[in-house]
Amino acid sequence: MATIKRKVDKPPHLQHIKVPEAQGRRTNPNQELYNSTRWRKTSKAGLKAEPLCRKCAKEGRVKAGRLRDHIVPYNEGGDFWDTDNHQTLCDSCHNKKSASESHKNRIK
Repeated sequence: MATIKRKVDKPPHLQHIKVPEAQGRRTNPNQELYNSTRWRKTSKAGLKAEPLCRKCAKEGRVKAGRLRDHIVPYNEGGDFWDTDNHQTLCDSCHNKKSASESHKNRIK
């Protein structure tokens, strides 16, 4: 089965950022934001305020969260810096959510 590559346009304020060619791995056009000091501080503060995985907690499990996730993905119009759009997830829940979003974007 052929893979369909879908180009995702960057928001206007990120048009100037050059994205390196993939070298055997996926690239994230927002990597510069995720690597910023501001994001690292925001993420760390969010993990301190919400240390448990939100999805696991909803399902009655207690599991430490490791990642801050955008509830509404940035490339789908979510505000990157709005802390109300952030949640803590464990690796497993984050991977499932990301895979689901990726699949949804491929079939649009």
